[in-house]
Parts: sequence; structure tokens; C-alpha cells
Amino acid sequence: MNDNRKLANRYELGDLIGRGGMAEVFEAVDTRLNRTVAIKILRDDLARDPAFIARFRREAQAAASLNHPTIVAVYDTGEEIEGEGRSATNVPYIVMEYVNGTTLRDIVKSGRKLQTERALRISVGVLDALAYSHAHGIIHRDIKPANVMITKNGDIKVMDFGIARALADTKATMTGGSTVLGTAHYLSPEQARGESVDARSDLYSAGVLLYELLTGEPPFSGDSPVSVAYQHVSEYAPAPSTLDSQIPDVIDTVVLHALAKSPDDRYQTAEDFQSDVERVLQGIPTEASVAPKPKKMSPNTKYTRTKPRGNSVLVMLAIAGLFVGGLTVWLATQIFGLSSGDRITVPSLDGLTIEKATVLLIEEGLVLGEVSPENSERPIDTIINQTPQAGNSITSGKSVDVVVSAGKSKVVVPKLIGLLSVEDARRILSDKGLKLGPVIEVESDSDKGVVISSDPAAGSAVSAGTEVSLSISSG
Repeated sequence: MNDNRKLANRYELGDLIGRGGMAEVFEAVDTRLNRTVAIKILRDDLARDPAFIARFRREAQAAASLNHPTIVAVYDTGEEIEGEGRSATNVPYIVMEYVNGTTLRDIVKSGRKLQTERALRISVGVLDALAYSHAHGIIHRDIKPANVMITKNGDIKVMDFGIARALADTKATMTGGSTVLGTAHYLSPEQARGESVDARSDLYSAGVLLYELLTGEPPFSGDSPVSVAYQHVSEYAPAPSTLDSQIPDVIDTVVLHALAKSPDDRYQTAEDFQSDVERVLQGIPTEASVAPKPKKMSPNTKYTRTKPRGNSVLVMLAIAGLFVGGLTVWLATQIFGLSSGDRITVPSLDGLTIEKATVLLIEEGLVLGEVSPENSERPIDTIINQTPQAGNSITSGKSVDVVVSAGKSKVVVPKLIGLLSVEDARRILSDKGLKLGPVIEVESDSDKGVVISSDPAAGSAVSAGTEVSLSISSG
């Protein structure tokens, strides 16, 4: 659609000012009311897809029902006929309030760090919008910096209810459409697992947004959207104050309460969340007086952790739980166009990490099954066995179980301090499967030859065969 086009003999299109996953946004002039507006038009390449058109119309219907100062207003909707004859296509559009300002995404990407008070006040505005939309039965489902604008006057405007649906339609899940809904960094755990969602999913996303505004980065990051989605299910976010020591504990409490894995452990309403943020601003105690402790995930999750740490076997077990759910099946059958009757040759996963194996399996139309750790000389966190074996033929959508190296077996360093001789220490270490390392004499009040320290220290868990160095008294 060219920029000089007039829609409905009323709206003169101007510059392209934005482009999203399914639509383009133009600055335009409403010639009837002589005002500047923004017009969102379904992308030409999607206009022939009935599913996308239906989703676009849902956006218009949802957004048009909302009338609130913190929500970008929708003025009009319509459809424009593009092409002629059999090639003619009805292209839907939405006429919206033109907001003169910038998105939070632009602010975050610029590297500018917001003052804590400003971040909290922005959050209040976002939660105000969510409280209103939730009261009208609409879940946003895609709260993120790109969908929040700050006007030149400093007002907050939430926009793009593009994947919002009426609360009565919450049976629709992340696995139910032709695209993965939401943005990975801001997905709630239940969205990432492909489960039904409610208004509390928006509150989780709002918590992620506040976390990023306070610290300059989201709580989870990774090499791919799938990797980030894993972490929303299996990892617990570090407190914001671990990234910025100036952030007080009370803010940690509020943010981590919003980021609780189970919806039942979060704020139950946007008003509750908003009230606590306002209490922080006023310097009075919050309702979320204690940060919730980690709790077990759904039965699909094999393992949960309270502290993120790279690609460990324990994290991978949690990832396995995620992929047993609907997300992977949907990715395999929808994105790659496979049907349940297709036969797939099982690829070799030997030596791969769980993350790489998962991607490979999805590409082949298979899913990751059970993940079991086993001590091995092979590199830690790499696959050392699989069932079915590579080369076997199985039906698409079936799972492949794997065994992952947990590294060499662990040994606890025994207490050696106080031993009267190095030989005694050597014997005890040998009995434990450990080796005696360098022995250093240091000045001490102890008798000559007495062990006064070890490295690693007693109680440390180390691999079998590790050397333990000693410090002994020179007398």
C-alpha cells in the first residue's frame, strides 16, 4: 500500500513509522477532523491469510472497547480492497491515537538508565492500564517495552493489544495459533509451557518490565527465544539489587513477588501490584512483606532451581520438563509443516548440549523426552547416550530420551587439619579417591609437620582424582 493512498476517502497516509510482526503503522491525517492519527494496516503478505485477518480483527475489537488515559485510543476500523478481480484482497486497518513520544524499547536500547523512582512511576502507569483492561475482560498478553510509550509530557500509554483476547476465551494457549504468542523475554511461565493464561500472566510480564527498567536488562537472556523461554519456566530471577546495589530490599520483594512462577503466588490483581509500587514510592510497608520462596513447578517440570547457573545438567532437566509440554510439539508440527503420520529418522545427538539437541530434534519433527544425568569422563552437560538410537525410524512428534554427562563423580574433601603427618593425609586422601598435591610449610604455633589447612577446604565437593594441597606447620 503506497504512502499517498487515502483510506475510506478520509485518511491520508503519510510516513511509515513502525512495523510489527503482522502489521505496519503509518502516520496519517484524518481529513474530516483535521487531526493526526496513526493507522495500523495488515501487512500485504499476510492479507490473504484468514487466520491473520481474524487475529487482526480481534485486535481492533478488543482495543476499541478500551477508553482510558493510559491506553492508546482506537478511533476507527475498516477494510480496504487491494487489487482487482480474483486477486482482490480485503486489507483490514485500525485508526488509532497518534502518540508523540518514544517507546520504552527505544529508551532501554539507548543505554540510558532510568532513575528508580521514574521506573516505579512508569510501572504504576502500566499497571493502571492493565487494571482497566482486566476489569473489561481483556488480557494484553504482550506487555513489553515496545508496547509502552512515554509521551512528550511524560504520560504513559500502553498500546498494541494485538494478541489480547476476552477472558472468556482463555482456553486459547500459546500452542493454539499460527505464531508463538508473546515475546520470549516477557513471557510468563504458563505462556512458555503452552498453558491457558489469565490476567496474572500480564502481571508477570509487568514484573519483567519493571525489572528491566530498574536494572537495564531483563531477568533472563539467551541465544534464542526458546532458550529464554526455558529460563522463565526453570530458573529463578536474581534479585534486582544483585545487579544494582542501590536498589532497596523492598523493591526486590515487590519485583520477585510479581515474578513468582506459579500464578497463585503472584499478585492476584493489577491493583494489588500497583498498590505495592505506590507504597514503595511513599515509603510505607508493602503487602508483599516477604519475597516468596521457590516452589515446585508443574508435574511436567523435572527439576527447579533457585539460582541461575549456566548450562548445568540440573537446568537441562528443567528444560526437559518444558519440552515435554505443548510448546515443542507445536513447534515441530506447525512451524515445520509435519503431520503426525510422518516417519522420521532419528538423528545422532552424541556430544551435543541439551539446547542444541532440542533445536535439532524440533527441526527433524521430534521432541526431547526424559533427560537423565550420569557420571562420565565425557564433557559435562553433553549427551552420551540416547533412546531410540540414531538411525532408527519413528513417527514424527515422538520423543527421544537422552543421558547427559554429569562429569566425574564427586568426592567430599575430608577434614585434614590437625593431622600429625603428611603421610596420614596422603593415606586418607587416597582412601577417598583423591591425590595429595603440593605441600607448603608455613609459620605457625602448631607443632612441626601438623596440617593447618587444605585447598580445597574440607567439605568441598570435587571430582575424583583431584589434587588437594596442604599447608603444614614449620614449627
